[in-house]
Amino acid sequence: MGLKSKVLIIGGTGYLGKRLVKASLQQGHETYVLQRPEIGVDIEKIEMLLSFKKQGARLVIGSFEDHRSLVEALKQVDVVICAVSGVHIRSHQILLQLKLVDAIKEAGNIKRFLPSEFGTDPARMADAMEPGRVTFDDKMVVRKAIEEAGIPFTYVSANCFAGYMVGGLCQPGHILPSRDSVTLFGDGNKKSIFVDEDDIAAYTIKTIDDPRTLNKTLYIRPPANILSQREVVGLWEKLIGKQLHKSSLSEQQFLNIMKEQDYAEQVGLTHYYHVFYDGCLANFEIGKDAEEASILYPDIKYIKHKDMGIKSRVLITGGTGHLGKRLVKASLEQGHETYVLQRPEIGVDIEKIQMLLSFKKQGARLVIGSFDDHCSLVEALKQVDVVICAISGMHIRSHQILLQLKLVDAIKEAGNIKRFLPSEFGMDPARMADAIEPGRVTFDDKMVVRKAIEEAGIPFTYVSANCFAGYMVGGLCQPGHILPSRESVTLFGDGNVKAIFVDEDDIAAYTIRTIDDPRTLNKTLYLRPPANILTQREVVGLWEKLIRKELHKSCLPEQEFLNIMKEQGYAEQVGLTHYYHVYYDGCLANFEIGKDSEEASVLYPDVKYIKSRVLIIGATGYLGKRLVKASLEQGHETFVLQRPEIGVDIEKIQILLSFKKQGARLRFLPSEFGTDPARMSDAMEPGRVTFDDKMVVRKAIEDAGIPFTYVSANCYAGYFIGGLCQPAIFVDEDDIAAYTIKTIDDPRTLNKTLYIRPPANTLSQREVVGLWEKLIGKQLHKSSLSAQQFLNILKEQGYGEQVGLTHYYHIFYDGCLTNFEIGKDAEEASVLYPDIKYIK
Repeated sequence: MGLKSKVLIIGGTGYLGKRLVKASLQQGHETYVLQRPEIGVDIEKIEMLLSFKKQGARLVIGSFEDHRSLVEALKQVDVVICAVSGVHIRSHQILLQLKLVDAIKEAGNIKRFLPSEFGTDPARMADAMEPGRVTFDDKMVVRKAIEEAGIPFTYVSANCFAGYMVGGLCQPGHILPSRDSVTLFGDGNKKSIFVDEDDIAAYTIKTIDDPRTLNKTLYIRPPANILSQREVVGLWEKLIGKQLHKSSLSEQQFLNIMKEQDYAEQVGLTHYYHVFYDGCLANFEIGKDAEEASILYPDIKYIKHKDMGIKSRVLITGGTGHLGKRLVKASLEQGHETYVLQRPEIGVDIEKIQMLLSFKKQGARLVIGSFDDHCSLVEALKQVDVVICAISGMHIRSHQILLQLKLVDAIKEAGNIKRFLPSEFGMDPARMADAIEPGRVTFDDKMVVRKAIEEAGIPFTYVSANCFAGYMVGGLCQPGHILPSRESVTLFGDGNVKAIFVDEDDIAAYTIRTIDDPRTLNKTLYLRPPANILTQREVVGLWEKLIRKELHKSCLPEQEFLNIMKEQGYAEQVGLTHYYHVYYDGCLANFEIGKDSEEASVLYPDVKYIKSRVLIIGATGYLGKRLVKASLEQGHETFVLQRPEIGVDIEKIQILLSFKKQGARLRFLPSEFGTDPARMSDAMEPGRVTFDDKMVVRKAIEDAGIPFTYVSANCYAGYFIGGLCQPAIFVDEDDIAAYTIKTIDDPRTLNKTLYIRPPANTLSQREVVGLWEKLIGKQLHKSSLSAQQFLNILKEQGYGEQVGLTHYYHIFYDGCLTNFEIGKDAEEASVLYPDIKYIK
């Protein structure tokens, strides 16, 4: 397997650039992003650059105004992709690339340059009209400079960006499609080519190491996406079930309108003219000096016209709730334009406000509306196609089901909603007519909402998701329990009634899949993953198998349960009624799904629902959250555990039930991840307390005969490198997480210490400083701190600071991380797992 090129992306924070960074990382390239000082304090661009770094990209400072900085940046890579803007309505920077050409010539090491093109092939636009031809002329000036300099190249002609064109039905100035009318260019029958921006990025990155595209033009022409404007409109009409009013704009009318605009708009409209009146994208055959991307790379499953830009726009109400936040995430992941209702009622609830802001950062749109303000709801609804309501139906929190009647009234007035999914997500209320009081109020209220929906003729899907796994499985199905006991369990009756448990993220994924699916229109969708239909005894058995211990079981007869229930407050009684029907009546699994319903795992077999789990304790911490991420990326189904001291807070707790294969062994990785405590018996006070405590835990583990792996990860790079610390071993925190998760099923690390010692990361302070000086192009003033001076400073600090500084002393004066060889009772991570490409 050949080495992949190192790639520098310029314009990485732009519309296409950020996708190129993502695609380059996904395809395994060592990816560099030029950090241009010109961005100043543009916080969004800075945050994006930092997010690239977190994903594994490297930031390198350089400016078009600083030739030397460009040359130094280029010397670190093999391939350069430029994605600076060529759009006049924003900032036209095409000719800046001439400075890049000069730097590439001087650097002398670049094996391929992909300049900023990505639209219409400029070599075919010699007859383009003024003023729009300036874009093509400038690109040809850059091409001429590249070829005269003998720089290897690939030009990418990506045609129309789907995100700009398809959603607005190809109309300038429109991103969202109208539900009423559309203006066609001429007769609307000229063929164009639409390519999803993520696909453009994926094809572009595929080409950089491909000799077939060297010194050629790559056209991206996915066959299914060669469409006329009329065909694009037709797809939208089919989706909304309605014909739009169509008007036609003749060629001369278009030109007259164009002449009335300012210069930048005229440039853009000239491009529209050539695409939609001349048909310049599809009116020629690709010659021998070019290639077509979808033929070269059939493994890329490009987004086709039927999925492109015409997914329903979704409004989620209750988006900050337990299920709601998962629905927002799933909607964004599945490519929907996602709106979240921001209700003024949340006031200054900082957690909800922060969550809403995080949704916005991920790409969702916040729209203000209140159930107490009819007009605000109507205005919110007019912006979308589908509404999903996830407000609480739990009396123990806040029972808001009947608030949805106000939403039904607003949907009726808005008149544009093509599907409404009300807040159900539990038992099917249509099957609970015989439910006992007081719990039946939940089902009765849901049926009132259903009746209003159906009488109003609102298209719907009802989702029956059965038991939320996060609430039920961890506590072994016992009310008020989130964590499983290691001693005893109370069974409902004999514990043999079947129930259905569905992970909340899977509920969200299935729900979002259904919204554009005609098979679920005006039906109930049941979520019944076959592997998750279990009795309470079976759930308990999985836990017992994991802990290798039989729990003491007591049985609670039906009448005793009812007696206990009657002694509770009203809200608790409502909840316990539901437990009664699930675990005594078996109401979730005691019927066959009828013709007026569908089953989710049958409709959507590509959704890989959660079956088994790995436990990580302390996963909200600095390293813990990276362990969660690494565990998920390496294919483990991961639950996060917080300690009982936080109370029964389901938003903060996810539970382990690791359904191990027969014969698999439990392994415990205690919290170490720093200096090996077994080597620190001579550590100074007060810092030695950390090492002593860890050794106490080790002794308890080994005395109990618990299989273990201890992970010695040395210095967290995120804490140390930025501060130009002293000589040691530095390991990126994401790499620590990746190595740690790799070890859990590896017999080579059983009952051993795993040292993480990436060879390239054993550095002296001067080497760390030198890297920074090279990056900024400036020598730092250096001073020295003796060991005694350090100890004097240490003694002046508070106890907590002294503990930390003691660790610094042993690492940076004693060299405790690097002054020994790894013995036979230990392993080194980068040797065991060479497939992990650690950050150097």
